[in-house]
Amino acid sequence: MKIRDLQARTVVAPLDPPVRTASGHVSQAPLLLIDLATDEGVVGRAYLFGYHAFTLGPLRELVLALGEGLKGDELAPVELDRKLRARMTLFGTRGLQGMAVAGIDMAAWDALAVGAGVPLSSLLGGRPRPIPAYNSLGMIPPREAADAAARTAAAGFTAMKVKIGWPTLAEDLAVVRAEILALLGRASGRARE
Repeated sequence: MKIRDLQARTVVAPLDPPVRTASGHVSQAPLLLIDLATDEGVVGRAYLFGYHAFTLGPLRELVLALGEGLKGDELAPVELDRKLRARMTLFGTRGLQGMAVAGIDMAAWDALAVGAGVPLSSLLGGRPRPIPAYNSLGMIPPREAADAAARTAAAGFTAMKVKIGWPTLAEDLAVVRAEILALLGRASGRARE
């Protein structure tokens, strides 16, 4: 199976609610969607999170330019990764260059699994299994933590990621306590049902 084409398109998806971080609110997810097509009609897909919308244009151009150099190559992800990293010797693979290489690598592995008709985890020697999901709340002020945790539990999540880093240890502890108590309260309510 050989690489026929590589396409990339940008999407900026709104995040509702926005995720709070130490540096502000993240209200959108800037994504680059990558499609790697083979001569046998198999398409491998991957996406990259661009962090900021202004990175999407340069990231897309990098992915497309690197993809041009792969047309006609065998779909052999390890060899493709070596070839891409060799092209980045002078620049290195940090920042957008590394993201571009990683996106193509993921799409190549996906295409290989799709072509083999197996889940990627099986192709890599693992097995498909359920993976528990958690809700990532970002930085929630102590006064909102209990409500956020209750909404998380009501949505069916059994775990959540708590971001701390408030100006004082007391505020961090208040957030963690409120969220734990809200989740424990929800869990005991389910046990009674």
